Amino acid sequence: MGTVQLAFLWHFHQPCYRDLPSGKMLMPWVRLHGLKDYTGLAALLEEFPKIRCTTNFSPVLLDQLQAYIDGETDTMLDLSMMPAADLNDDQKEMILAKFFWAHPDSVIGQYLRYRQLLELHRAGQSFREQDYRDLQVLANLAWIHPLSNVAASLRAKGRGFTEEDKVSLHTDMRAALAAILPRWRALSDRVELSVSPYYHPIVPLLCDFASAREAIPDLPLPDAPNFRDEAGVQVRRALDAGEKYYGRRPRGFWPSEGSVSEEACALFRSAGAEWAATDEGVSGEAGAKMVRGLKVAFRDTAISNLLGFTYRTMEPADAAKDFIRRIEGRDGPVPIILDGENPWEHYHDGGVGFLRALFKSLSEHPTIRTVTMSELPATGSIDRIFAGSWINRNFGIWIGHPEDRKGWELLGRAYRDIQGSDNALAWECLRAAEGSDWFWWFGDDFTSAQDAEFDALFRRHLMNLYKAIGKPTPEDLLRPIKQTRSEVVLKEPTALLQVRMDGKVTDFFEWISAGHYDVSREYSALAGESSFLCDVYYGFDLEQLFVRLDFRKGVDGKRILGSGELAVVVTRPRQISARLTGVTETIFEGAVGFRDLGLKPREKVEFFLEFERTAGAPVRLPTLTPLTFVVPSADFDGINWQV
Repeated sequence: MGTVQLAFLWHFHQPCYRDLPSGKMLMPWVRLHGLKDYTGLAALLEEFPKIRCTTNFSPVLLDQLQAYIDGETDTMLDLSMMPAADLNDDQKEMILAKFFWAHPDSVIGQYLRYRQLLELHRAGQSFREQDYRDLQVLANLAWIHPLSNVAASLRAKGRGFTEEDKVSLHTDMRAALAAILPRWRALSDRVELSVSPYYHPIVPLLCDFASAREAIPDLPLPDAPNFRDEAGVQVRRALDAGEKYYGRRPRGFWPSEGSVSEEACALFRSAGAEWAATDEGVSGEAGAKMVRGLKVAFRDTAISNLLGFTYRTMEPADAAKDFIRRIEGRDGPVPIILDGENPWEHYHDGGVGFLRALFKSLSEHPTIRTVTMSELPATGSIDRIFAGSWINRNFGIWIGHPEDRKGWELLGRAYRDIQGSDNALAWECLRAAEGSDWFWWFGDDFTSAQDAEFDALFRRHLMNLYKAIGKPTPEDLLRPIKQTRSEVVLKEPTALLQVRMDGKVTDFFEWISAGHYDVSREYSALAGESSFLCDVYYGFDLEQLFVRLDFRKGVDGKRILGSGELAVVVTRPRQISARLTGVTETIFEGAVGFRDLGLKPREKVEFFLEFERTAGAPVRLPTLTPLTFVVPSADFDGINWQV
């Protein structure tokens, strides 16, 4: 019986959730997975000093962890820290919409009170002040790993939290995030730390879209340039970032989604990498081979997927025994590579029982030796590597759907438009948009409750690019790419309006024929910026466009709108903007002439409102879809007459 060299690679990554100009984190997943997965796996490895493995971080994830250490916040954290007694209606709606985004059993189910709040919400029952406060705390506590000592007293308390408890939790979470990287660096004598390309792009596609046709010969390709130079930047900067964060230069790569090609592997090798890894489907067998001077590890698909998807349904001891049984008796290298974050949400205890049983068995086993990826021996060589990923041996997830290709074409146009610019922020926005996660959610391959958020974030990175280089934002960046979801309901105007510009609701019929957009329907990553509003109404007479803004209960509209200027931003039929002047009392009522907007009768119009603040980035309303209407002609009332 030979010795098995068993090489675990645990992959951690999150896309760029930051609005790069402001630094604000628009989604909380780096923080929440940091409290749970990045902390928990390190804690388990500390218990078993004989276990050797490789842990892979994407540099964009490391940057966002550092941002939290430096004091950055996120929209969920901001909502969590608001005094429950002071929450307005919009903030309450966002809390109820976002704070149950977790597995109902392994995450929410840890706390009886959290499950009760979920059931209360599902039943459509009203929440009291204490309910909101408990939810603000539990939606964060539930993500703390079972082995962590963070906020132990609050976890034991379980309910009836105070505002002081929230402050204490905030302090403890910050300290836990700051401890993650030092903890992993302390394990580096037996845990190899590797990286993925910087913003987690699909490198073979950046190098050449045609690589996708090796597996799907007739695949339509996007009308976009290649990003070959960008691929080199993403790879080289990743190694530099690893050296900065780890204190030593990484020796290898887990290419994003295990995506490889001849050109990508040559790029890894030229950047100084000694190894890379992908799926056995690319080569036809698991193990490790040399490919023109680069060692490539091919993951054992079946066993890796057992950890990711099957063992959670078994008793921990039985699952560990099954794993050992499948490995025993082999001879040579066995790479086990999987996501280090998502699987454990589906284990009832976060995977602690299974991983403890497995690591204990491996620590004591006479013929199975755990090794790092650099230690994994290559058994022979191959002349050529097939272009593919860990999913179906192709790149279909990221380029196979018309929505994917639309994303690439928007990205390609931005790449052309940025040429010659030395604006560092703009280039960073481009590279953030090159990440694989946005394309994962485009098309009908995958969907989630956060489709709109990922779509909006991708487009936001590109909108920020255009703002940074001082060029107009292309109008198609303002509309969602992903269409396989329910759109926000928008009512267009139905008749000419007669508006008395006094900032008050003076007559029930004054705005009855107006177009209407319900701002509370927006639960996107960007919706928090418009939280001072509940409704937008708009309409027209024959000469001007009218806009009405209704404020949330308790909001001082005069104070907020007094801190900046409102503009109407037309994106179709041509791009133009004009200041929106008006009066603010209980509501805002404003108008701008069609002549000022360069609009002609019968033209179809798409527009947004933009609130330019004296401090902070502009707020664009709505965030998910433009407002629409047709410019009225002199016979509008006759054509649209109604009883």
